[in-house]
Amino acid sequence: MKKHYLLVVVCFLCFSAFAQIDTSGTVDFLKLKNSKKLVFIELQLSDYNKVKVKKIRSYSSLTNKETATFLSQNFRCFRISIGDSLTSFLFKKQLPKILPAYYIFDADSNLLHSSFGVNKLVKDFELMRDSALEKAKKLSHLKFYKDKLAQNTITKKELKDFIGLKLQLKQYDNGELIEKFATEMDEADTENSEILLLIMRAGPFYSGLASKKAVTHKELYNAIYKKEYSNYSPRFDKRALTNSIAYATETRNLKMIQNVARSYQYRYNKNDYDKEIYSPWVMMNYYRSTKDTSNFLIYLCKYYDKYLLVTPDSSKKYEAKLAEKRKNEMVKSGVKNGSIVTVGSKDYFPDRLYYGANQIVKYHIRDPFYLNKGINYCRHTLLLSPHFYRAKATLAQLLYLSGFSAEAEKLQREVINTPNISEALRSKYRSDLEKIRYLNVE
Repeated sequence: MKKHYLLVVVCFLCFSAFAQIDTSGTVDFLKLKNSKKLVFIELQLSDYNKVKVKKIRSYSSLTNKETATFLSQNFRCFRISIGDSLTSFLFKKQLPKILPAYYIFDADSNLLHSSFGVNKLVKDFELMRDSALEKAKKLSHLKFYKDKLAQNTITKKELKDFIGLKLQLKQYDNGELIEKFATEMDEADTENSEILLLIMRAGPFYSGLASKKAVTHKELYNAIYKKEYSNYSPRFDKRALTNSIAYATETRNLKMIQNVARSYQYRYNKNDYDKEIYSPWVMMNYYRSTKDTSNFLIYLCKYYDKYLLVTPDSSKKYEAKLAEKRKNEMVKSGVKNGSIVTVGSKDYFPDRLYYGANQIVKYHIRDPFYLNKGINYCRHTLLLSPHFYRAKATLAQLLYLSGFSAEAEKLQREVINTPNISEALRSKYRSDLEKIRYLNVE
């Protein structure tokens, strides 16, 4: 027994010798400010999901001696699982389609590189390191332009180069910069294909000066747009939409957001334009950000009510279509099935309905009309996906708030007995049940 224990200790010490890896599930960038190394994060499937997803051969580069040694010599290494506190931060930076996923950051939490899938060799990580270091150099160049902009001494050429550099670094929040550039444009610039492409790539504001100047010569603009549109991701219209919404929200510009919502609805939901000229999705997010709860709820219902028309059959067909798309993407990436797990699209429609219902709970809404809406969203979620235990938990809360306490208590007990959920989550559901029972007694 002592020999066996000693062997385990020796193996652990040997592994520690070639790799210094943090598996706490968090990264404190403030504490890494003085570190000369970049930050390397490996994202893996959680243990709970490994139980649910059968025949998945998990692999970690941080448990392979050769790759782990290289990584620990070049980076501060962290290994986390989906569900850890850092997950949402990583997903906002870059949503992975397959796991494991790898992220490289600087100490200021700027994403320098990302990659996905298994079968990574030391040479692959060398390329990732070099790419990250090159991007880190470019980020340092941004400071020059930012200082010039702050001092209002930036020239037209420097402004153009500044925007171009940000685009190289995949920083697309350039709406205000391209508006400033547009104020200095002359007639020759409106005939310059390079300048017009820069405006498209920058994501100009809807109905802004840059947008208007770009279409001065519409035929030239259309020719460039048609030729270049497919070469960029996110697409030109997506960048313009994101920048316009962000600026309108920041400045609380209702007229601008309505212009965006009208254009978005006409472009993407033309069949609904006659009965609803403003995109519910755009307006809902605007009113949520500006904390206008009344209007937020109005557009929330306009947006999520459409999902009540989705049938179980059509939901399954759509999810199968998305699964096939992910499979094709895996094949193109040279990834063999069984060695990774894909992320995304299962329960596509149920997820959306559940999110809508959860917003009503999150904002402590007590109006019976909206509580009933939330109940309908949850019930339809469970029609499309009966295993969706989180929707059951939210439905129990909505039922209790609506006065159906006995039904809420019964449903909450079902949620507690859900197989394979974590003990921490089960404990939370028990606590919620006690609150329901306590308030029932009162």
